[in-house]
Amino acid sequence: MSIKTIPVTISIRDKDIEQSNLKKELRIDRYRLGHELSHQPGLYAWWASLSAAAAARLDELEDRLDDLEEELFEEYKEGRKVTDVKHKIKRDSKYLELRDKVRRWKSAKRFLEKAEKAFEQRLEALRSLSARERRERREEE
Repeated sequence: MSIKTIPVTISIRDKDIEQSNLKKELRIDRYRLGHELSHQPGLYAWWASLSAAAAARLDELEDRLDDLEEELFEEYKEGRKVTDVKHKIKRDSKYLELRDKVRRWKSAKRFLEKAEKAFEQRLEALRSLSARERRERREEE
């Protein structure tokens, strides 16, 4: 199975939407290693910042979910057993919606962490290719 593209649409905040093809950005042009090496830090910084922003957004959403649970517990606790209250909270539409959002952001965070790691591996590949190219040039001389 060959993956031609890894499309990524990123929207950390509502109005900032970025689209990218991760596979294309990870690709290395062996004939332009100097160019690839000079652009690597910027690419890594971009994906690392997206990963950090996703982690921060996830933390924010998890805090909101905790706050909502407390709020709903207070709302539902009157005359009920704790287990009944917890069950009612888990069925609340606001809770379900926010929990789903947390799950999506957890997935996005994992994906962006892997993308960041891929750019670290890309750097190692660039170093290896550059070293091999230098060695081959010396052997030709």
